[in-house]
Parts: sequence; structure tokens; C-alpha cells
Amino acid sequence: MAKKNEIFTPVRIVMMVLNMVAILLLLLTYACQFANPQSFHKIAAFSVIYPYALLLNIIFVIYWAAIKNRHMVWSVLAIAIGWGNVGKYVQLKGEELPPDTDNIKIMSYNVHVMGVDNHSIHQKDSIIDFLAAEQPDVICLQEFYDRREQNIQQLLTQSGLKYMYKSTCVTEGPDTYGLVTVSRFPIIGHGDIIFNNSVGNHASYTDILVCHDTLRIYNVHLQSMHFASTDYSFAHRAANPSGMTKDEFKQGSLALAHKVVDASVKRSEQVHTLQEHMETSPYKIILCGDFNDTPWSYAYHRLISGKKDAFVESGKGTGKTMTINKLFSFRIDYILHDKQIQSYNYSTSRNGYSDHECVMTNLTLEKDE
Repeated sequence: MAKKNEIFTPVRIVMMVLNMVAILLLLLTYACQFANPQSFHKIAAFSVIYPYALLLNIIFVIYWAAIKNRHMVWSVLAIAIGWGNVGKYVQLKGEELPPDTDNIKIMSYNVHVMGVDNHSIHQKDSIIDFLAAEQPDVICLQEFYDRREQNIQQLLTQSGLKYMYKSTCVTEGPDTYGLVTVSRFPIIGHGDIIFNNSVGNHASYTDILVCHDTLRIYNVHLQSMHFASTDYSFAHRAANPSGMTKDEFKQGSLALAHKVVDASVKRSEQVHTLQEHMETSPYKIILCGDFNDTPWSYAYHRLISGKKDAFVESGKGTGKTMTINKLFSFRIDYILHDKQIQSYNYSTSRNGYSDHECVMTNLTLEKDE
């Protein structure tokens, strides 16, 4: 028996070391939510690995439990410390809208320049057909490319929505690129929120009159990663890295990490600008858009303060809105709202018309006493 234990001792030592690494990674994902990337920029890269760090620790819990070893307690404690993060990743049961309940159906969708990149008129038509078929009350679109104002007119005509505010950040002759908010309800106020550190990313707000209440809808597109085709190619290859050299894997990983960190630093500045504006709102807030960041990021942590996440409240599954390959998929598109608002029937589209999925939910308002 002594010899048998000696044989397994090195294995257990290796497993303990690997387990400690997995725990450290998980704890770093917690820390990056509170650490401003402007001051702790390197830690921002860990915000994308939470699901993988969580899975590793679950595997270690199962391993130690299977061999009846008390070392399982360390991963259990690490998971328990950040238990609230699990719900940002996966929801087991959605919250359905009660029958005959007054509600607003709202959609948020990064439409990836309406198919201009691949010169597909059919993609533009498919996106507009999809939006119209869902019969929303409010639509917030990011990366909306409007060719001679034909795209927005087609959307208004097909959806039957009457009111619109277009916030342009790039103009190319008669064509525009930016944010569009379309509403069934009257828009009584609107404006832009400019991010000084970016050209193609910004935010807008529209005040819509719903019965006798006014809501402020923020349409947001935070700093993009600006991944090149080589970055996507590396990510696809990394899903099966057996054909890559160590240097290729290292260089590709570092290139991606640098872009994640650089974008996180810019987003932290943009979030502070956006927060300052939201603090002046006289109305209840609904915050929609492409944050380009995960639910374990500093940007999300700041923006969710005082609000609720529609996915957490009424979603089901993982809610992923961008998929790079079978290993890498993330939730980076959101609908957040004030705590006086309730969310039901949160869902994602999975339609494949854009590199993002559309997110949508039904919202009900608590009546003011």
C-alpha cells in the first residue's frame, strides 16, 4: 500500500498545482470587475475567461470528490466566493410574461453595417424582415449603415414604427453609419453622447412618451476590439491547436490579449462618460447596446450599478450574443434597466444575419404611487 501511495504522490502534487492555477484564474476574473483598466490594464484580459475558469474548477471538484480528497474544498470555496457571477453566465429558467400584461417589447441589435462588408443586399433585407416580423415597440440598432436613407425608410415602412432618431458618427457622402433608435411611441427628446477617445463608437439617448410616463432609452456602442482577419483566423485555429507551433500560439494569444486590454482601457473612459450622463436623467432608464465586453468586466460592473440585467431576470441558457468558434462565444450585447422596470421573455435571435445576435425582452413598468 505504501508503494501505491508513493506512485500517486507526484500525480497528486501536479494536480494540486494545476488546481491552484485554476483557482487563481477564477479569482482574477472576480478582481477584474472592480479594477479600473486605466490603472490595472493587464488584469482586464481575464474578464473573458470566467466560463473556462469556472469549468476548470468544477472539474477539479469532481476529480477530488471522486478520489475522496479534501482538496476539493478549495475550488468549492473559490466558486462560492463569486457565486453571484454564475447567474450572469447561465440561467436555467426564463421568466414568462403574465397574460394580459401591458408591456413594451424592446430589441437591441448590432447589425454589422447591414451587409455592406460582404456586399449582400439580401442580408440587409433579411435583417429588416426579421426586425419587422418580431413586431417590437422599440428597436436600438448599432453599426447601422444607411445608404442614401433608403435602409431606414425601408425599416420604418416594414415595421410600422413611426418615430426615429439617427445618431451618425461616420458620414460617407450620402451614406451614414452609427446608431438608430426606432419607436412606436413619440420621441420627445434626444441627443448624442460623444466619446473623445473613439471615432466609430459613441452613444445616444431618446426620451419616449409611453402613456403618461417618459422613459429614457440609451443606445450604446462601446469601444470595439478591432480584430483583424488574422485574429479571427488564429481564434479558429486555436480551437484545434495541434497544427500550431508554440511560437505561433504565443504570438497569436499575445496579439489578442493586447487588443482586449487596449479596448478595455478605452471602454472604462467611455463608461465614466456614460455614467455621468445617466446620473442627470430625470426619467427611468433602459440601457441597450453592444458593450463589447463580458458580464465579468469593469465596464459591465459599472453600468449594472443601480440597474437589472434583462437576461439575468428573465433569460434562459447562456445568452451568448457573439460566437467566434465552438470554443469561444461571449455575451457582449445587453438590455439593462432601472429596478422599477420588470423584464420577461428575454431571448436572443440566433438568426446569423450579423456577427452579433439580436437580444430582446418584454418590459413592464411599476406604476408610480
